[in-house]
Amino acid sequence: GAWSDKYNRRKPVMGLPIAGQCVAVIGLILCTYFFDELPMQVTGFFDSVPASLTGGISTFSMGVFIYVSAISDVQSRTLRIGIVKTMLDASTLLGSALAGISYCAIGLYGIYFGVLA
Repeated sequence: GAWSDKYNRRKPVMGLPIAGQCVAVIGLILCTYFFDELPMQVTGFFDSVPASLTGGISTFSMGVFIYVSAISDVQSRTLRIGIVKTMLDASTLLGSALAGISYCAIGLYGIYFGVLA
């Protein structure tokens, strides 16, 4: 957006949502471990608040597109943005398709730690 254009800082726009997602996943790991002790409101908090405060996937996608447009020349910009969009869509589809298989194979903690990695 305007801030990243003015100060030429595009990576914080991508890093902030990643940090928020890490906080959310760590919180959800704790909620899973202490499932019987914590109320469900704590799970709802960690599921929504960190991503809401840091922008979530929308801000991350915006940062990626800003970064790609900044490092690309005019001739290859459309192609590169198309490739990035295709990869984002394909990874969403692949993640949804493999979610059940991954859960059966490595369990809930394995998925959480895979997201953190």
